[in-house]
Amino acid sequence: MVAALKTLAGEAMLRKKGLCDTHAGVYILAAIIAVIVLGAVAVMAALFMLGMADYGNVATVPLKGSIESESYESYFGFSVGARDVIKLIREADDDPMVSSILLDINSGGGSVVASKEIARAVREAEKPVVAYVGDVGASGAYYVAAAADEIVADEDSLTGSIGVIAQVDNYQGLMEKIGYNTTIIYEGEFKAMGSPFKELTDTEESMLRGIVQDAFQNFKRNVLLFREGRITAAALDSVADGRVINGRAALAVGLVDYVGSRDLALERCKALGGIEGEPVEREFVKHPSPFSEMFTVMGRAFAEGVFSSASERSGVRA
Repeated sequence: MVAALKTLAGEAMLRKKGLCDTHAGVYILAAIIAVIVLGAVAVMAALFMLGMADYGNVATVPLKGSIESESYESYFGFSVGARDVIKLIREADDDPMVSSILLDINSGGGSVVASKEIARAVREAEKPVVAYVGDVGASGAYYVAAAADEIVADEDSLTGSIGVIAQVDNYQGLMEKIGYNTTIIYEGEFKAMGSPFKELTDTEESMLRGIVQDAFQNFKRNVLLFREGRITAAALDSVADGRVINGRAALAVGLVDYVGSRDLALERCKALGGIEGEPVEREFVKHPSPFSEMFTVMGRAFAEGVFSSASERSGVRA
């Protein structure tokens, strides 16, 4: 009898344990399902937000700062690299969500070759490109703007400055005063041309002047090509002497198509891109490093003075 009771008690305990194990299993399964559902919801929300972040039917490509072949970062600030801008223009042109491209310009120019490379990418874009000139869109930056389908500038924007410059420093007199001597050893009659430790000969100066003149004629020729039917050779020659003019004067001679705000530039993007409803911007940018962001503001004023004067004197620039 006692043995039978023990057996029954043992069976009851086993049934109770089995019931507990069953309940625990249900709870664990429910927890796993809840985690999976919540994870799926989180993933879907993330994908939705990512999709919203990537949505935009007007691609904004900034062109700000000195135009160089490659970007650089330093204590004094940073330049915009042609390679980066070209890549962004092509990405925007290939994006199926984008209907038109807004080139947001605030630059006084830079390298002739870098400016031409960006202008070529603008011309090759299949989607319409509208250039907006903010504070400044001069020299090489205007070279780029001229390649767009339309140009919008504020009436007080500074543009023009159509010309080319090459500057060769000569430290010979300074070196003599401080007693510093440099010996230049070279082969080739003109190999040392442009050295800051010797004066240019008349022949060397003539050669450099010829290079500058060729670049200048190419500049004017391309502006006339890019803006065919909107500016005459005579009108261009009247301002193509290096002068800076405002947006209203630029409109009068045909350098720009509209005088107005950035909103007007967006409206032109909407019209040219066939966008229905309000245009939605999406910025295509190369994000600067934390180092650049930290020091750009600190060094900008100094960079626009001493640094830019020293660094931009080498090479032919527009």
